[in-house]
Amino acid sequence: MMDLRHITCRRAPRPLIFVGEVKQTKLRVLLSGALPSFETIPDSNGPLHSCSGSLLKKFGRQSMESNLDTQQTVRRIHTMKSPFLLLTLVVACAAPALAQVPSKSDDPDPAYTKTITERADKIVATLGIDEPARAKRVRDTIAQQYRDLRAIHDPREAQIKAAKEIARTNKEAADAAVKIAQDEAKTGLDKLHGEYLAKLAAELTPDQVDKVKDGMTYGVVQVTYKAYLTMLPELNDEQKARIMAYLVEARETAMDLGSSDEKHQWFGKYKGRINNYLSAAGYDLKAASKQSSKPAGGAVDRKAE
Repeated sequence: MMDLRHITCRRAPRPLIFVGEVKQTKLRVLLSGALPSFETIPDSNGPLHSCSGSLLKKFGRQSMESNLDTQQTVRRIHTMKSPFLLLTLVVACAAPALAQVPSKSDDPDPAYTKTITERADKIVATLGIDEPARAKRVRDTIAQQYRDLRAIHDPREAQIKAAKEIARTNKEAADAAVKIAQDEAKTGLDKLHGEYLAKLAAELTPDQVDKVKDGMTYGVVQVTYKAYLTMLPELNDEQKARIMAYLVEARETAMDLGSSDEKHQWFGKYKGRINNYLSAAGYDLKAASKQSSKPAGGAVDRKAE
């Protein structure tokens, strides 16, 4: 290694501080007064690193410039004479870490988080899960689904509202904008639906997954099915199976809708299909409804979303 005492010296115009370990790079050492400065020149062998555990060894007051092997030089850099330089290096190294410290609360809507967590807890309570850790994972999955659904529905509703504002002057454009918003939301909902069911299937049995779906749709499937059986006790097995199939199909979409009203309206469409099916089979639903103590569809407790 070259003896530093024989290196040509020059004064640096101002200190340039950089501490780093550079693999196979050349280090130009510029010293100015009592504060040493370092300028690193990277080559193609490796990147620079912003901070190093090694500190600076005492150098002379004269400026020096030389091509040195960095790895050997860093091993000789251990101590520093200037407290000001030490403080500068500490602050420089700590700044990136401080910038990454999260805020006390990253939840933009803690009230909503509380609501969906409690809602998910009620659903999980019906599943009979004995393992607390698994029950918590399922609870978190359900709560996150509510959050993800909201993230799709809210922008869709905002776009539809904006489109309706221009309907007075350009109905065609407004209708097109509404359709685009609905189509985009459906694409996102279909993708989210599949991913959600896959997560549930990894933790639950098929029967438990069905209970989660029922919990997200207020049990409308079972309430409505029992109401039809009460109103029409003479239904045969094929007709019963057809009614249940309609309700299960309705539930698959209703569980992804954004509000209680939307979900009940969706089930209402399928109730109409069931009524048409039964009427075609010769049933007088109006007469049967009057004789029944409970109308078709049942009295469903509509909980606000």
